[in-house]
Order: sequence, then structure tokens, then C-alpha cells
Amino acid sequence: MRYKPSVVRPCDQIPPVELCAKVNDRLRTATNNPFDFAEHVRHRTYVVRSLPIAHPHECVVMLDAGVDALLPSDFPSLPTVSEADFDVNKTPGKGLGLFARRLFRCNETVLVEHPVVIMPYLVGPSVPLSDVYADMFGRLSAEVLQAIRSLPCPSSGKDFKDSYETILPTSTIAISLPVPREPFAELATHKALFLTATRCNHSCGPNSKWEWDEKKLSLVLTAVRQINPGDEITIAYVPPHLPFDGRREALLDGFAFECHCLHCVQPGIDIRQSDANRHAVCTFWDVDKMTSGPFAKLPAFDKWCLEPSIPAYILIDAHRRALDIIQDEGLEILDTHPGSGPGHHAHPHRDVGRHIDAIAMCYGALEDADNFLIWIRKAAAAREMDDPEQKLVFSKWMSNPMSFPVWGWRKVFCAGDAEEVKRLSKDMENGDEKGDSTVGLAACIKMGMFGFVGK
Repeated sequence: MRYKPSVVRPCDQIPPVELCAKVNDRLRTATNNPFDFAEHVRHRTYVVRSLPIAHPHECVVMLDAGVDALLPSDFPSLPTVSEADFDVNKTPGKGLGLFARRLFRCNETVLVEHPVVIMPYLVGPSVPLSDVYADMFGRLSAEVLQAIRSLPCPSSGKDFKDSYETILPTSTIAISLPVPREPFAELATHKALFLTATRCNHSCGPNSKWEWDEKKLSLVLTAVRQINPGDEITIAYVPPHLPFDGRREALLDGFAFECHCLHCVQPGIDIRQSDANRHAVCTFWDVDKMTSGPFAKLPAFDKWCLEPSIPAYILIDAHRRALDIIQDEGLEILDTHPGSGPGHHAHPHRDVGRHIDAIAMCYGALEDADNFLIWIRKAAAAREMDDPEQKLVFSKWMSNPMSFPVWGWRKVFCAGDAEEVKRLSKDMENGDEKGDSTVGLAACIKMGMFGFVGK
């Protein structure tokens, strides 16, 4: 009986009017779409079962029947978590936390983990939820149940059976699953419980980020900066670019706690400066939003090359200032550049990497060989360099800076050499992506690989 799926039929009773109104309002606000919780509940048939995940992993789900039917029949094996990599220790004001026992370098995978429980974001079963929980948790081994019992629970004084409804809301992470295309379909957002990742506490300057791999049904935790042995491994429960008041409200509303990380215990005047700094780096690439502050009205790289009246170091100073803010605020997680969206190439080091690229570009355009070599090495280090052609391009630039595609552009353009400007502009047009008016290092790499420009 333990492994036989259970089916929970649609609920005949309409949820209380007050509850429907509250849920409808929240979903409309979150999705900007109409939502009818009463109809949503009427169309739900749930399946409770254990997923065929390779030993030693276990996972039990309660899913809408349509969602359950879309899950794959088997799942790839994941690397077993090494107990030598982590410690679970007490951390002041947070209870227990996850701590590194070894060094994790920036962009290194810290953890890959299957969930042990998956549930819908909204649940409306026809039987008491406590009975559904008893069915779900009864399918898990005693070892996994013991690990779940040790998770934070506001009602820790109660029996474990009575604590299901308090453990799950405070310890789950929002994930997405494929849903059928049909009227009143299930929401894509679901809740998942992870035994190890759940131990990661929140920070407004996290040293790690998590991503959900829908195809492998696994969470991937990645270091966004170096994590030293003994450091607590932290993630962001709410978007860290929000101002202090916004983060506090979101944490209280969604997780029932106030943050006391280093970024939230500063004096009021420092909090206001922190808010301004976070807004500045989060809108750095958005010309429409960046109307004031230290990065307002910065010229595009190509315009900077063309206009001798624009100060020579305005872009370098701005990008270096942005890197300083990101480091001070612990925002290495930021990935706000429009180039990170669909159809564009992501940067492995997110916004940090893009600022480094831009500085290297500017020093190349200024023919500053010493500083160019410093920053192009940093740009190379920020890439994994799996592509041998890309590795060869960077090696060429470091051995001969004059081979860099935009080497001396500021001097050439500002000097008004019409023929040279025409040639360089044509070459860049061939090498750059269409519709991107700002020259980027990705275009230079492409040009270096295919020989569009070079001295």
C-alpha cells in the first residue's frame, strides 16, 4: 500500500467566500490575470504517489492529475551530497544554518538536490488536509522523516502529525512544473521541500543562488562569490534589489521573520544610501529607468568613442563604481542586463562579468595596454573557457593587445579619420548582433574568432 498511488477527487464544497476573495485578490495581484479559486478547486483531482527517483533519493508528490501525467517516467541520478562539504550549525538569530566545510569558488556548483516533497501552490482537496499529509509522509522512509522533523517548525511543541501544515509553508521553496493547456488548469507554481537546501538561511547579500531544473526535477545551488570554509551558505528568499522596506515587508508576509543580516542592521542614513546604491546598480543597463543617480545618462560605448567632448574615463569610472557597489552590497547574484533575457547570451558571472567586460573594452579603446591586460585577464577568468576557439582569442589579445577588435577606437574616431571610421564601423556591423547599438565583448570575441577586425 505504501507505493500504490492515491487519488483525491474534486471537492464538492465551495471554499468560504472570504477565503476565495483573499486568494483571488492575491493571485490577481501576483499574475495580473483574473483568478477564480472556487472554480480552481472544483477542477482539481490530485494524485499522491512516490516518484521513481534513483536510490538513495526519495520524493513523494501530491499533484493535479494533469500535471502528474506530464512528469517523465524516470529521472537522472544526481551526485550524492558529501557530508564532508557541509555542516548544519546554529547561527545567531536564525536557528540552524548550512555552513561550508571546504572552499567553493565563484560559480562552482555547491549542491544538486531532488526534493523529498512536491505539492501545488494552492490546495483544495475533498478530504481533510491532515489525511493527505499523513498519506504523503507515510510513503517516506524513517530516515527522511527524521530529517524533516528536524526542520524549523513554529509549532515544534506539537506532535509531528499536527505540524505538517506549519513545516511545509515555512520550509518549502517555490518551483515550477509543466501544466496542461486547458481551462482551469493547475498553476505552474508548486512548493517543494528539500532536506539540505532548506537549511540555507536568507541574506540580502547572498553568497549563493538557486535555480530549479524542471527537466531533471532538481534544485541547483551555485556560489555567486567565493565561499570559504566556515562561511554560512546563504540565499535570497526575496529579490535583493528591493529597497529595505520592500524586503522587510516581503519577508514578514511570506516567511514571518525580520532580516538581521549585515545589510539590514545599519543606521537609517546608511540604509537609505544602500537603497539608492541597489537601485543604481539594478537599473544600470536600463536607460529609461536610470534618470538620476551616479549612472544617469551614461553614453553608449560607440557614442563615447565618437564624441571627443565626452570625458575619457566616464565609462570606466562608472563601471568600476558599479563593481564597488555590488561588492559592498553583496549583490553578485544580480543578472539585470537585457542581454540575460530570452534570445540573448547570458554571462557566466552575470552583471559583475559584464562590468568587467566593459572596463576591458574601454581600456582597449583608449590604447591603455597595461590596464587592458589587467582587465582582459579578469574577463577571461570570468569565463569557463570550454570553447578552444574562445580561449585562443583571449590568448591572442593578451599576447598582442593591438589585435583587440576595438583597439584605439576612441583615438581613431575622435581624430575623425573618415576612412578608418568607415572600415571599423562596417567590420563591427558584420561582427555584432543586429539591433544592439552598444558594442559588447561578446561581439569582439565573435569577431576575433572569425577574423573581422585585427591589426
